Formats: sequence, structure tokens, C-alpha cells
Amino acid sequence: MTGHWDLYIPFVALSLRLLRSGGYHSFILPDAVAREKYASSLRVTLVRDTSLVRWTHFEGENVFDEVSRHCAIYVILKEKPSPAWEVIFEKPPAITCTAQTLYKVPLAEWLVGPTNQFRPKAARAEISEILKRIDALSIRLGQYCYVMVGATVHSKDGKSFRKADVISKTPTGNAKQFFDGKTLHRYEIELDDRFLDYRREQMYGPRVPELFENPKIVVRDVTDKNERPVVSYDDQGLYCDHLVTCVTPYRNIEGTGAQTDFEGYSRIDQDVPDLLFTLAVVASSLIAWYFREVFATGTLQGSYSHTYPKQVRDFPIRRISFTTPAPERARLGAELQELYGAGKFEEILSSVDACLPKDAQGNFISDQERSDVVHDLLAFLAERMLEMNREKQQEIKGFLSWLEGEIGSRVEDLTPKTRVQSYYDYDWDEFYAVLKKNKTRLSINPSAREKSELLKDEFGKSVAKLGPLRERIERTDRLIDAVVYRLYGLNEGEIGIVEGSTNEKARMIGRLFLDLQGLDKVKS
Repeated sequence: MTGHWDLYIPFVALSLRLLRSGGYHSFILPDAVAREKYASSLRVTLVRDTSLVRWTHFEGENVFDEVSRHCAIYVILKEKPSPAWEVIFEKPPAITCTAQTLYKVPLAEWLVGPTNQFRPKAARAEISEILKRIDALSIRLGQYCYVMVGATVHSKDGKSFRKADVISKTPTGNAKQFFDGKTLHRYEIELDDRFLDYRREQMYGPRVPELFENPKIVVRDVTDKNERPVVSYDDQGLYCDHLVTCVTPYRNIEGTGAQTDFEGYSRIDQDVPDLLFTLAVVASSLIAWYFREVFATGTLQGSYSHTYPKQVRDFPIRRISFTTPAPERARLGAELQELYGAGKFEEILSSVDACLPKDAQGNFISDQERSDVVHDLLAFLAERMLEMNREKQQEIKGFLSWLEGEIGSRVEDLTPKTRVQSYYDYDWDEFYAVLKKNKTRLSINPSAREKSELLKDEFGKSVAKLGPLRERIERTDRLIDAVVYRLYGLNEGEIGIVEGSTNEKARMIGRLFLDLQGLDKVKS
């Protein structure tokens, strides 16, 4: 065995060798066996050289206490499978019930993609139909954008300097403002005053400056919970390391010497989608679902996956018809923005439906659609998400900076610091309890009446300011999802599959008829 592999691989291989013909064999393994590249040959062997009888996936559930790994159980019969062989895909047993057969997957549909992944859910007709429609309506992100990780910042020889040697709070040498995956969040980059001494000639993987200094979408190396990609946007020329993938139009890196031809991605240079539109789509719940179904490995601690450039390059971006006359397009765009300002989401979605007419069979009438108007709406909404998150970050940093000056201690030095950093998620009593717990680290007595009243007053003002802002962010995020579902032609039942919801919740999300009174009021 060569390259990267996990310890269970040789155990399975040896078991298959020792198993007699006609015998049965089963293991419980990390579910990485279903998706990681290093297990590709093993998966092919299980499917083609044995009869895979049953697959039980403990998805989203930890089987063993204090072990944050999801597991799967396979059962095989050592004999060649018949052409019509079907594999049982099973819901795992629980304390109150035994295992249940969910459905049977034909063997021919068991190996998926270039690395032969096990994705039995994708074989379900309702899921495969959604995936096929998304693909049919889309171009690939890599057809109009250059997708590459940020700089590998240690030295070429691996000895002269490390990442810690070229990143500091003090601008040094060829200083560039810097961020990495730790400070990258959805629609937000949290700047913490770090700088990179960009030594292009000496670094192992410097990339090209144009990758960083032009507007770009940025994708974190590790997803959020439930394998949702973490995506934001930068137009301030920030530099980042290789744990962030950057996405910028090809025109921005032409003539730099960077590779611009990627096999399987025919270039599109005319009428390409806007980068902010692309951001809205890539950050949507639909593309998060697509990522989970097609790319995610789910093999990190909990329900997290790595995100690789080759996956981002293959993200399906809705094909847009830029055919609406400019004056009409501008007028319709202005009307939609005005509706957004008034909080009239129902009317926005009705207008989106009118821009995307369908025939009696539910197929888009492409020569009548005004998808460019929807494109402009999503670009506008993405911009609003960025602006609101910047406003949120500014208020949080302002309060925490004031707090540090008042208590004479850095938030980083408090325990638990995450409760102080996320103070807006807690009430005053919980926040105050943390301060009192850390009283030996503070230069003040937080229990003193005058100080406690001042702290409570400032806390209340900040939370009061953040509350409505966070609600607007949530509502706009949900509106983007609703528009994207329509852009890709999903009906209410299909939205339910994507959301993993009950039919009633799916109906509510699908229509998203929100009024101005709040998130939970939905018109039927």
C-alpha cells in the first residue's frame, strides 16, 4: 500500500482474502470508506468481486461514546454478483427500533463519480432527478472563473521560514492584509489585524498577486456543520493561505502565467455571470445540498468535509440568458430592490416567477425567460448580505473593544472566551456570570453596582442594535434560498427533499410568503 490510507483498509483486504467462497463477512467502519479517494479500489472490489448485500449508514449519529466519527456497516457475500443484483440500503437500528430497509439500490448505480464513491441516496429517483435538472440548467463555475487555493506561505525548502514567521500583527516587509479559514464565515471575513510578509520568490506556493488583489469569492477549506460550504467575498485585495480557495474571473489572471486551461471546462468569455450573483448561488442552501450529495466526504470530526478547488470548479451555476433590453432590465431591477426595501417578499417571489415562465409540464420556456433580471436580484441580495454582515461585525468589534478597555483584560484571556465573543447569543445574566467567573483576570470588580450597571447598559444597547440586524440577515438569506430554488426550477416537494423537512415545512419554505411581522408568519 502506498500514499495516504487508513488502518482499516488492510484489515478489510485481509478479511476478503481469508473469507471462503460463499461465506459472509461484515465490519463496522468509519463512513470515510464510502467516499474517500484512498478507499476507491476497495469500493470497486466490494461491488464487482463480491455481492454487497447490505449497507447501513449511521448518518449524522455517533455510534461510540466520545468518538466523533460517523460509521457504516457493510455485509458482503463472497461470490460474483448477478447482473440484476440490488443492495439493501438500511436505516440503522436505534434503542427503540430495529434496522429498517429504506430502499434497494441496483448494483449498477452503486459506484458514483471518478473516485467510485458510495452514494446510495443519489440513486433514489427523486434525488437523481433534482441533480440531473440542476446539471442540465447549469454551466460550471470553472468555465468562467479561475479557482485555486491561496498561498502556501512557508519557504520552498521547508526550513528557512514557516507560516508563523511571515504572519504577524505588525506590518513587515512586503506586508499584505491577511485572513485564513479561522476568520472566514458565511458572507463575512473577520479581519483581526494580521499581515502576511508576501515573499513571492521564496514561498513554496505563492500563487500570483492578481488572484488576491482582484475581487474574488473565497471558500473555506473545511465546511460548516452538516457539510455546508463556508463562502464569502473580498474586494479589498486581501491575501490568504492555502486553506482558503479563491474564485475570480479568468480575465483577472490573464497574462500572469497561472494555468487557465482545465480539462473538462470549456471556457466561456462572453455574457458570464456576475461574481456577486455567483456568490449568492454558491452560498445558497441548494448548492450546499448539491455539495453534500455529490462531493462531501463527511469524514472530519462530526459532520464536516474538506472543500477542494476541483469540487468548487465543478459547482453548477444556473445558465443565464442576458437578453432583456437594458432599459427594461434596469427598471425591473429597481422595482425588485424597492420591494426588498419595503419587505414585500411575496411580491418579489411573484415577480421572480413571472421572469421564469414554465410550460404545462413544468419546464422553463427559455426563449421567454428574463433570468438576467433574477441574476441582478441575487447579485443585489448578496451585496446586502455582505453589507449587513459588515455592519454586524463592526458593532460586535466595537462592543468587545469597549469591554476590553473597561475591564482591563483581553477577551482572548477570558474563560470561556467564546461566550464573551458571542455575547449576542446570551442574555445579560449568562454574560454577567462569565465576567464574574473571570474576576481575578479583570482590573475591576464586576459586582460593584456602578460597574455592573454600566456593563449591563452597554450590553443591552449592543444586543438591541444587533437583534433587528441579525433578523434582516436571516430573512435575506432565506429569500436568497427561495429565489435560487425558483431559478433552478424546484417544486415544493423537491424543496422538501433538499431541506430535509416535513411536507408542511417544505411548503412554507418553498413559498416563503413572509410578511413584515417576522420570520415565522407565512401566508398560505
